[in-house]
This record gives sequence, C-alpha cells and structure tokens, in this order.
Amino acid sequence: VSKQSTWGMVWIPAQIINFALVPLQFRVLVANGVALVWNSYLSWASHRKIGAQDKAGEVAGEMLGSTL
Repeated sequence: VSKQSTWGMVWIPAQIINFALVPLQFRVLVANGVALVWNSYLSWASHRKIGAQDKAGEVAGEMLGSTL
C-alpha cells in the first residue's frame, strides 16, 4: 500500500470524526495528535527500509570478508 493511499485512509476519516464529534476548542489538538502518529509512522516506515538495506549490506560484507 502506497503512502499516498494510506494518507487518505488516515486523514479523511480522522478529519470527518474531528469535525463531527470533537468540540471546537479541541479540534487543533486532535489534528495535531493524528499528525504526530502519522509522522511517526512515516519515519518508522522510512527507517525500516533503510535498516533492512544496511543489514543486507552488512551480511554481504561479512560473506565477502569470510571468503577472502
């Protein structure tokens, strides 16, 4: 699932709930909370891919080092 489609699956329902159920004085707080969770997810997803690539590079380096 792409990040763009996930964005719509998160923000559209969050804003519908926010405008329908949350009192006016708390709407910014709720939107900021959703943004915090969303940005944390994006950071985790980005670093998970980088970590997997780094780990693959380490394994390849170890394999090359052991054959020399």
